[in-house]
Amino acid sequence: MNSRPLLIATAAALLASCAPVAPPPSAVAPPPVPAAAPVLPTWADFMNGYIEQRFRADPPFAATSGRHEFDGQLPDWSEAGIAREAAELSAAIAGAEAFDPAQLTETERFERAYLLAEAKGSLFFVATADQPHRNPAFYSGSLDPSTYVVVPYAAPAVRLQAY
Repeated sequence: MNSRPLLIATAAALLASCAPVAPPPSAVAPPPVPAAAPVLPTWADFMNGYIEQRFRADPPFAATSGRHEFDGQLPDWSEAGIAREAAELSAAIAGAEAFDPAQLTETERFERAYLLAEAKGSLFFVATADQPHRNPAFYSGSLDPSTYVVVPYAAPAVRLQAY
């Protein structure tokens, strides 16, 4: 009896078991996709986003500005709310500084400078001077009823309810 074919079959099976096995198609990672450059907003979109963020952070300011859907709301004066306010102001400053003034119109450059001055001033009083913890007058502007008393935007009963 010739054992040669059996030996060859055994050797072939042994070699086949040692050969690298290709992973199933689902396990093969696709080639990396290059990251797209971040899309920056236009100046107008950035500025409008900042204004909306300020209205949400300071509802009495929004109501005084004519946005009466914020009537009767107060800012979040909790520790987390104050920290969020400082973080949002810092992010707004960084975002505005990312705009190259040379690429903006004269009006947009003025708006950028104004936004930066306002945001830096607000950040100073919230974070550096720590007015929420050191000055009770920090809260008085938000508690002022003048918007509801002086501005006749609705019937007196409606304004009183809003206050």
